Amino acid sequence: MAMTENIPTMADLAPVIWLCFDSTKNEDSKTVIGPRIYRMLSYMFSIPMRVQAGDEAYRFTKDEVAAIESQLDGVNMHILEFGKIYTDTLLLLTNSPRCPYTLHTNTVFVRDGHCVYYRLILKRNIVLDCGTLTT
Repeated sequence: MAMTENIPTMADLAPVIWLCFDSTKNEDSKTVIGPRIYRMLSYMFSIPMRVQAGDEAYRFTKDEVAAIESQLDGVNMHILEFGKIYTDTLLLLTNSPRCPYTLHTNTVFVRDGHCVYYRLILKRNIVLDCGTLTT
């Protein structure tokens, strides 16, 4: 089996990834790497996907993290080994033309703060080119 067979294609990616964060928490915001984010990172950095055990977070090996960091300009991604990614880093990645998602946000105000909803929407062109329309 060739290594590239485990690297996802655009067709393998989820159409939307939802993230929600409560502003009342005063800690560094981290996102657990689930299957959708794992596929996105694997796609972006050409890292072959591995099967994960049970419901655990998707973790990258030290070698995979080194391969990802070698493609970034001064960004430390060591947290990927623990099945997490800093939310700011994940959102920063959406600025890259290599990222297959665009970022959209909504804010909902609650009690003492607000919740921020991030939607990463796949950039896939779903409109078919059917030639020139006539009226």
